Amino acid sequence: MSGSGGAAAPAATGPVVLRRLPERSVPDPATAEPPQAVPTGPGGDPARHPDAAGRPPDREAPAGDDGKPPRRGTEPGSGRTLEGAPEEPEHESEVALHARTQGFGTRDGVLGERPGDRPRGRAAFFTGGGPDLPRAGPLTPWQVRRLQATLVETPAERELVRGLSRDPVRILAGAPGTGRTVTALAAVARHAVPRGTDPTGRVHLIEGLPPDPRHAAGLPANSGLVLVLRAAAGPPGRGPLADLARTLAERRGVLVIVADTAPTADAGRLVRHTPPGPDEVFDAHLRAWLGPVGGAAVRAAPGVAAEIRRCRSLREAAGLAERLAAGFLDGLPVAEVLAEPVLAEELAAWQTGFGASPGWRRTFAVAVAVLDAMPLPTVVRAAEDLYGLLPRREAEPPDTFGGPAGRWSPLVGVAEQENGPGRGLVARLRHPGLREPILRSVWRARPGLRDPVLTWIHGLAGHPDVRVRVKVAQAVAEWARHDFPAVLRAVLDVGARDGRLRPRQVVAWALEALAFADDGVLADRVRRLVGDWAGGADVRCRATALAAYGTFLGARYPGDAFAGMRRVVERRLGRFDGGDEAMTERDEEAIIGIVRRSLLDLFAAGAQAEVVWTLAEWAGRRHPPWRKAAADCLVRLATRRGDRPGLPVLMELADERPELRLPIVLLWRNALESRHPRARQVLHDLAADADRTTRSGPGGGPSAEARRFRALTRWLLTELGEEPDPG
Repeated sequence: MSGSGGAAAPAATGPVVLRRLPERSVPDPATAEPPQAVPTGPGGDPARHPDAAGRPPDREAPAGDDGKPPRRGTEPGSGRTLEGAPEEPEHESEVALHARTQGFGTRDGVLGERPGDRPRGRAAFFTGGGPDLPRAGPLTPWQVRRLQATLVETPAERELVRGLSRDPVRILAGAPGTGRTVTALAAVARHAVPRGTDPTGRVHLIEGLPPDPRHAAGLPANSGLVLVLRAAAGPPGRGPLADLARTLAERRGVLVIVADTAPTADAGRLVRHTPPGPDEVFDAHLRAWLGPVGGAAVRAAPGVAAEIRRCRSLREAAGLAERLAAGFLDGLPVAEVLAEPVLAEELAAWQTGFGASPGWRRTFAVAVAVLDAMPLPTVVRAAEDLYGLLPRREAEPPDTFGGPAGRWSPLVGVAEQENGPGRGLVARLRHPGLREPILRSVWRARPGLRDPVLTWIHGLAGHPDVRVRVKVAQAVAEWARHDFPAVLRAVLDVGARDGRLRPRQVVAWALEALAFADDGVLADRVRRLVGDWAGGADVRCRATALAAYGTFLGARYPGDAFAGMRRVVERRLGRFDGGDEAMTERDEEAIIGIVRRSLLDLFAAGAQAEVVWTLAEWAGRRHPPWRKAAADCLVRLATRRGDRPGLPVLMELADERPELRLPIVLLWRNALESRHPRARQVLHDLAADADRTTRSGPGGGPSAEARRFRALTRWLLTELGEEPDPG
């Protein structure tokens, strides 16, 4: 499954009984690196911990990804040198895909699930995130559904619903922090969003402004508005309230005003808030996240009832339920989640200390935040590199580097890899919610610290371990969430213009992660950036755009991906003097290799039909390099398994989507006619595999899938003019 080399093509006719290509399983990322001696920090014996490529830890790593000294004029940023996408083992792409989807949670979390379908409470606990509601504007459909699912019905909520059916305006009076805004929103949602109705744009919230008819002017018909007055603002005036009610009545909308004090002039519209208890709010949120069975299991765990009693507000009770639900779904023990307040105190101390003096223990925490769950020797070596770059105002205490690595930082733990004893040690943050605040603190630290960290990140972008590069990319995406322009200038643009394969991959994976972060709020910005690179004059930026299109970004926006790829391969290269020139043979070969790699990655990410049609277009070109690239891709795809047992993925597509049969046949004809060295071998292996499965079904007869595989193979061989086995 790797490359185009192989045995000579056998004869096309006669019975075919050949070996089947061996299956290659995805290596476990936790075990892909052999166990190494655990280093002891800066000053330890360098011979005890070579880096992941097996080199001694000299401070000057080769610039070339092949380990050879860089050629003159090929250093990063020199001229317009472009490194292509050489053939890599299939398993390395699978490891990268596995590491990237782990960063997203699951592949379905990128392409399938609704945004926000997992609790965010643990991250919000460490980052100081507030309630997931807008200060001004419409609630998202997910927010409305979650609001309805976590509602604790109270007399005030029921009275609001009854009153809004008679009068479009109601005033809810109560003390802040008692759930009055949630009660008002729930009542409005029940009125404006009947069961089965799309909630988009139907529930709006405005905080801190007095009543004004203009608030209702832009609302769609049959929607609702909750207006939260400023603290101690007093009851709303009668005139503005009457004007607002009139405007709402014209649009068949409803309004609930949330105020601290009850008005005297509009007593008929007044509803006094009656808050639920913290235990009721906790139970409602826990059931919404985990269902009745999971919620009951967490509720009965030791220490939970006592923690609920400590909640000083309903918001704390809801946050506790969300944190416990998130921990339950991540497999964390309840006791570990309940210990989070101690880690929050340690985090606050670390944030204060890192900005003042980033010593070894604090630097080690930064390396683990970037390379969380990587083998300990890899993390320690990276931490040493960063430690050597950071300025230090004071000498380290003598015992700084002594003792077990698990005691170097209270935020970091060291454990055996999950596959059992003897697999080596990994460094992990003691809680997954710590990663975001640590990375954010590093980026926002004093300017004298940011530059060394960026130098360190650029060095890690060329690391030989693909898992390290994925971790670096996702850390860069985390920084870009908070400061996109600065990260674009300092990291993304630099990596895009580097020209080497590995930095280009890091930029592509960072943009992929950024496009899906925060429910895709930066997706349009990322798409514009990649589109600009694809249409630009710099061949290195165009290559980076191709790499980005080969990620989940391209699978989510296939129109962007295939239009951008077409622009890249058909455009002439710009010269630095303002003219243009035909693409050089070397640049064209590199671009073809990058596009080929991107298409294979896009296929794995889910854009299967689009990739098949694009490759068929290549197969029809007159230019031999494009036809060869199409043949290479076909040979790789032909050996991949689909979702149905026993069926190769291309056969599965041909069976389920008949419109793809023609391009699949065209691809096979191109591969055979262009004399690809493995095409005929793979085709005959396919036929032998189908023949063998029909003879070895359970109970003496072939399964329905085996018979279908056999029929599809005979169809393909007939279309190609090959001689199918008459049996």
